[in-house]
Amino acid sequence: MSQQTIHRLPQAVIFDWDNTLVENWQILTDSVNAALAAFNLPLWNTEQMVANSKRSMRDSFPEIFGPDWHRARDIFYTHFRTYHLQGLKELTHAKELLNFLQQHGVKLMVCSNKNGDLLRREVAYLNWSHYFSDVVGATDAEKDKPDPAPAHLLLKRNNLKPHEHVWFVGDTISDMICGTQSGCFTVGIGKDSLENPEFQPGLWVYDLAELLTALKLLLS
Repeated sequence: MSQQTIHRLPQAVIFDWDNTLVENWQILTDSVNAALAAFNLPLWNTEQMVANSKRSMRDSFPEIFGPDWHRARDIFYTHFRTYHLQGLKELTHAKELLNFLQQHGVKLMVCSNKNGDLLRREVAYLNWSHYFSDVVGATDAEKDKPDPAPAHLLLKRNNLKPHEHVWFVGDTISDMICGTQSGCFTVGIGKDSLENPEFQPGLWVYDLAELLTALKLLLS
């Protein structure tokens, strides 16, 4: 753990989704490869998928596939919609962390660059809808992360003002930029959240277990 010392539980927490609470890299990689193969482009391995997942599709696909990127998007979604639930896995300690925060009256939300409809389908599939007051995905706001627009939308819809007691928790620099620029206190999980020296998290933890331990210590 590094950066600031925390002294109280947050009022609200906005969570990123993929690689923060859940993992679905194999299906994501297979879906992108279906589109890449249709365009005769080199296929990606899982590491390349992770590296290229920090921006939303509407920001990244035009660069990868060119002016016909909408066709690549449709191929991707055809594959992903078919298989994404069967590959979905909750990360270790994710449910325990959500339970802890909910039990202590913390409002929980999700802000992801995954398509909003698919995101909400995954939340429902895990039977996690009861945890979250709101779930915002790609294209739900006028812009996607790292732009602060989706975080601003969540704050507005949930009658919250950005301050240090509203946390934005994620695993990439995109999350740190979005959280910082929306006025939230940022919590970075894992090394990828430290990539940009201009947007360092207010609190950094190695994984969800370390975050949960830190929160529990506040009440001990």
